[in-house]
Amino acid sequence: DRVTLYGLNSAEWLVGYHAIAKLGAVINPINVMLTPEEVVFVTGDCEASAILIGPEKLEAFLDVARDTPVRQVVALGSAKRGGVHVFETLLRKASDAFDVHDVAPDGVATIGFVVTAMFLPLMFYAQAVCGLSPTRSALLTAPMAIATNASKPYKKRPVAPFITSS
Repeated sequence: DRVTLYGLNSAEWLVGYHAIAKLGAVINPINVMLTPEEVVFVTGDCEASAILIGPEKLEAFLDVARDTPVRQVVALGSAKRGGVHVFETLLRKASDAFDVHDVAPDGVATIGFVVTAMFLPLMFYAQAVCGLSPTRSALLTAPMAIATNASKPYKKRPVAPFITSS
């Protein structure tokens, strides 16, 4: 399963992130600046079955939720509404047991972490220290992505940096 995280930075967001990992689901954090229509596209594109959503985005999402594959909505904070699970309630019911799941080193979660951990600081450095625009700093990493794809064996070469072919 894939679970989308859509809310402002908060303690609940962080706990939710780790809870999704504990479930063994794919974590799909999205930018809070997205419009409801963009959220419909993103959740549909990644086929998210659930969304953990901040109270500031809940009403707008529920207006368009029927156009998404999302089957479960979990409200971060204490927003109570019909058909919406409250994060605090689920947290109180949670178990302390933790099953460790095997993670494939070439899996999408690992690739996403590596891309963020390596390229994002590089882009910030390029903007802050080198004075590059956001576009130019992002383009700075393009040759690395192309070289990475070219260096993989042909059969396992990804179609895009975040999608692997089977």
